[in-house]
Amino acid sequence: MTNNELNSCVESWQAFATLHNITLPNGKKLPKKFWGYFLGYSNSAFKKMVGNEKDIRRVKAYTAKHVKLICNLEHDAFIREIQSNIPGYMLDSYA
Repeated sequence: MTNNELNSCVESWQAFATLHNITLPNGKKLPKKFWGYFLGYSNSAFKKMVGNEKDIRRVKAYTAKHVKLICNLEHDAFIREIQSNIPGYMLDSYA
């Protein structure tokens, strides 16, 4: 998986969350950095995988596998996974 492919997946997930009205408790849409938390990465590592940083990081094979499994979830299961990660995201230093 390339960095661009990962970024495309994240954008697709973001659009899905918006379409299904999945928001933060304050009603704001999920920020892009939420998806880094969702995948288990620090904000800085995630930005290097999906951004245009000079020190861009390659997407590891285990991350590609993880993303592929997430993409194959049924819609209801994916919604539950997103929603189950929001409280931890809010408690973490990401928010």
